[in-house]
This record gives sequence, structure tokens and C-alpha cells, in this order.
Amino acid sequence: MLTRDELGLLQGELALALSAGDPKNIIRVYFDINASTVLKDLPTNLSSNDEYASRVIDVCIRSRWSITPSLMEKLLVRLLAGGLSSGTAELTAALQRVQLRQDPNDSCYETFWVLREQPFLNRQSLRPVLKDFIQSSNRSLLQISGPGAGRTYTGELLDYLASQLDDLHFVPVKLNKEDGPSYKVQSLAADLLSPMGEDVPESSSSNDAAELCRRILRTTKRQLGLWIFVLDGFEQSDLQPQVKELVRLLAEKCADPEYRRKMRLILVNYSEPFERLLPAAVANEVIPIPSVTKQNLIECLTQLNEQRRRAGHPPLADLETIADGMLAGAPKASGPKTTEKKRRATEKMRLRYLYDGLRAVAMAPALRG
Repeated sequence: MLTRDELGLLQGELALALSAGDPKNIIRVYFDINASTVLKDLPTNLSSNDEYASRVIDVCIRSRWSITPSLMEKLLVRLLAGGLSSGTAELTAALQRVQLRQDPNDSCYETFWVLREQPFLNRQSLRPVLKDFIQSSNRSLLQISGPGAGRTYTGELLDYLASQLDDLHFVPVKLNKEDGPSYKVQSLAADLLSPMGEDVPESSSSNDAAELCRRILRTTKRQLGLWIFVLDGFEQSDLQPQVKELVRLLAEKCADPEYRRKMRLILVNYSEPFERLLPAAVANEVIPIPSVTKQNLIECLTQLNEQRRRAGHPPLADLETIADGMLAGAPKASGPKTTEKKRRATEKMRLRYLYDGLRAVAMAPALRG
């Protein structure tokens, strides 16, 4: 809803406003009939105005536009009306965007570049799915399926989004086939809890899936921002029963209103049914056959030029010619009578060729100077 710089300004101004009295009473005034919504989501052990400000802003971001007027709109209106010590123009512009329901961070989902000079061409269908999945709290479980299930690209996009959005945290857990039978439920809990600064307790209940699930949920609820957990490789039939039970509990519990504002769960190639969940409560993406068009390449190169402009480098010229040259050397797309398996293999080789070509353009010394 706000940019990183705007959030920094907002936190400083809100902390200053809260210092004028009891923070909880000021929050009640700022949010009037919605104050209970904000206050119930605040931890009980907050000890400074900065902590209160950070937590209140987190609630506003997670609420987005589910309330009219939104919590963020109410906060900005109150702060601006009270007079700011700095950032008046910036936060006034932010308020106007919030009132129009415009998020300046939406362009992150359309990126053609991730991890510095690394192109991101594929998975056009994943972008709108992830945007809705992250921004809306309607569904908090996403199942991704298909040959290979696009593990690399899914992780790269999520990692990029987490690097761009302060309120987003990405925790991937990949279980290799050879490790499945020996992987314990405590290991899964530790893989999820450790990024949040929490350990698995050394107790008799630490091997109990239900108790570990409660700990993961409680810990996630205390964190700032939205946490996205990705479980890949947990479709194996020879997993220990408690591991399977913890995955099932997390998938079902993350859909509860109490938790879905704070967490999302993505299961890759996981086909076990969830009896407590209605199909409409689960988002799905079936990985299509890779397909890259000339326009995709031009859009990718256009974004590269924008990055170069911001860095003070000269732009690439004649993007269509560059795109045509890449496509001319790429493996040819399969015909309509080719089997899906052969088409998928050809398109993956084609995608890799174009990926390498784009990265070579981005990394060329003559162009980087």
C-alpha cells in the first residue's frame, strides 16, 4: 500500500504522535469503531512507541482494503490532520493513492528480472495468482502442480517479492527424495520456526504434530508482516506419519480467520485431500508448458533499459532486433502434433537458451559501463 520510504516516514510520525499520551488510548481515538480490530492484533508486551507504531502499521497493511475506509486511510488522515514534523507532501500523496486503492508495489509482480541480472521470463500465469494470494486474505493455501512444478521459478519470484516488500517473508522447505523416510516432524517444525527466531522445545510433546502446529501458528501470529511457507517434496508416500500430520494440520489451520492474515502456505505437487477445506478455499496453479514470445523478450529488455537508466548507463538500442536475433538461434517451438512431453522438453530448452541470451546481454561489460 505504501513504498518502503513512505513506511519509514509513517512509522516515525506515528511513534511521535503516540508519545503524546497512552498509546492504546490514542489508537482508540485514531481508529474509532475499528480500534478493537487493531488493538486485539497487538502483542501484550510492547514497550516502546516505536514498537506500537510498527505493529499498528502492520495491522493496517495486512487489512488492506477489507474495511471502508481502510485502516491505513484512517491512520494517514488522523496524522496529517494533527500536523507532521516531516513528510507532509509524501504522506499526502500516499493518502491519495490509498483512497484510490492504488498500491505502488504492484509492479513487483510484473518483473522480468530477479536476483540482480537474472531474467525471469516464464510463469506468466503465476504472477496474478500470487498477487491475489498474497494481497487477499480470502485464501491462504496454494497448491502448485505439474511436471517439475516450476520449483526454481516459483522460488525465484517469491524470493524477489520478499526482497522488495518489507512486510513479506519467504520460508522455503525442500525435502529431497532420499531424505523423506528419515525426516522427522521436529525437523519440519525447526525449518519453519528457525527463520522466525524460535526453537523447537526439548520436551516430550516436541514429537507431537498438533503441539508443534500450535507453536508454529502462535509464533507466526506474533511476527510482523506476512509469512509465506513453501513445502516442496512432501508428497512422498514414505514420510513419517507425524510429518504428514503436521503438513495436514498446517494446511487446514492456515485457512482459519485467526491465522490467514499472517501466513500463507504453498504446497508443491501435493495431492493429498484436505477434508476440512472446501475446494473454493484453496488457490491452485497448474504449471503450463513454458512459452516465451517476442513481446515477452521486448518487455524484458525494456525493463532492463529502465534499470540501466536508473544506474546511469546508456540504454540498449533497437530492442526488436535483439529479440529477433535471440529467437532466430533458439530451439524451434514444437508443432501441434508433437506429444506434450516432447513439446515441454523443447520449450524448456528454448526457455533456457533465451534465459542465457538475456543474461549475457545484461552482463556484457560493454553495456554495464
